[in-house]
Amino acid sequence: MRTKLFTLIALFCVLTLSSCEKEPIPSTYSLTLDMNFYGTVKVMVFECNDMSEKLHTNTVEKVQEGEKYSFTASSDMISKIKIYYSKESFLGDSHKWVQQVFILNREGNTNIVINGDTIVGNQEP
Repeated sequence: MRTKLFTLIALFCVLTLSSCEKEPIPSTYSLTLDMNFYGTVKVMVFECNDMSEKLHTNTVEKVQEGEKYSFTASSDMISKIKIYYSKESFLGDSHKWVQQVFILNREGNTNIVINGDTIVGNQEP
């Protein structure tokens, strides 16, 4: 009788603790291009895992200067963000990588601002 009671209590405790596990909160991030650009800018936001493998891409076709674009990471495996942009204008076209990898904040929004001080280059960071 005591063995059955002990087993029942242990099972109850295991079920109670397993039902209290929190659902993972999806990571969010926002992107603002706060720089003067002439022409049309397209941004590709690459969501990467810990090993920098690209798992998902978000694209903004016609970026508005100063406007904030908000995203939710496509899975809980996403931990890093890489940004590539292309600009088409009468002055010429350019295609650049932002030379910083942004680490997502797991407990809130990661705010990414690209401005005139942001280092860009031709190579993926």
